[in-house]
Amino acid sequence: MKKVVFSVVAALAVSAGAPAFAADMPAKAPNVAPAPPPSPWDIAFGSALMTDYIFRGVTQSAHHPSVAAYIEPRYNINPNWQLYVGVAGESIKFANNAAAEVDFYGGVRATFGPLVLDAGLWEYYYPGGNCY
Repeated sequence: MKKVVFSVVAALAVSAGAPAFAADMPAKAPNVAPAPPPSPWDIAFGSALMTDYIFRGVTQSAHHPSVAAYIEPRYNINPNWQLYVGVAGESIKFANNAAAEVDFYGGVRATFGPLVLDAGLWEYYYPGGNCY
């Protein structure tokens, strides 16, 4: 029983001295600088591998596999308005020997709560294609 009492007294003595160590610290932790505001620039990119590139119900790849990729830099004017431009490319197989479709686009997106409006322009370019 004396051993148990002695160990309890020793534990109380050690725990009573612990707060004194915190009080003896020479200085407080330095203040951390606030994080810089996020950049208004953003970029989206991606790619796809398709078994058949179909646009509006018509095959663009003659029922063969196709690859696609895009990149879209964006500028956030504020949390509700965004400007964007982009380029996308898809492999195709047309009768006029065009081997690719390159899409150039740009526009503006506006967000009003759950409603998002998008107004933009698209240009489709088919390099290597012959006009008949």
